[in-house]
Amino acid sequence: MAALDTLAGKLVITDIIPAIAKLRSQIDIRFTTMFSYHQMLEHGKALHITSANILNSDAFFDSIAFK
Repeated sequence: MAALDTLAGKLVITDIIPAIAKLRSQIDIRFTTMFSYHQMLEHGKALHITSANILNSDAFFDSIAFK
């Protein structure tokens, strides 16, 4: 969970979460819009994950490694 006592936490709370909320209200953001089907299948994730599904989106991001 993001915390206000770190720079990253502040950015998540003040910028990223509001930006995603605004986008969600305008567009149904699906993970297959941002990631290829291959990436989704490679990590064993359902192809229909939307940004509204916090549990599945967190599980997806927990399963990938950024290099």
